[in-house]
Amino acid sequence: MATSVPIPHVVALDHATLLPPQIQKILESTGYRVTTRPQAIADVDAIATLAPDVLILELGPLTLVDDWSLLLHVALDERTARTPIVVCTTAMREARVLSEALRDMGVAVVAMPFDPSLLLNAVRDGLRRGHPSAADGGSAAPGPAAMG
Repeated sequence: MATSVPIPHVVALDHATLLPPQIQKILESTGYRVTTRPQAIADVDAIATLAPDVLILELGPLTLVDDWSLLLHVALDERTARTPIVVCTTAMREARVLSEALRDMGVAVVAMPFDPSLLLNAVRDGLRRGHPSAADGGSAAPGPAAMG
């Protein structure tokens, strides 16, 4: 009798209107369950209620202070502290300045616009850290090759 593997839940929060459908399509085609929300209305309570296995946040150049605050609250709150975080950003200069802090928090950074395989690899890496049995998206089919 086969054991069913839980489908990992990925929550994507962002500021743009095109990013969530793009992320949702990429991740759902790989076997993940995806919830998207506008980042502007998100807070730690809302994120904890969604109970993501991986959280994707956008770090925007014009919203850096608010985005950084949300990221810190998620990283420090006991309900979400163990949730792997992937930051998608066009603000690479700012991400480089914050790189040591992001690395210390275990946050993966993916530059936008992104190659879908980079996003998938970052999500899989996060799942391996937190949910090793769910790292393949609940599917036996192999995903894109890791990019070196």
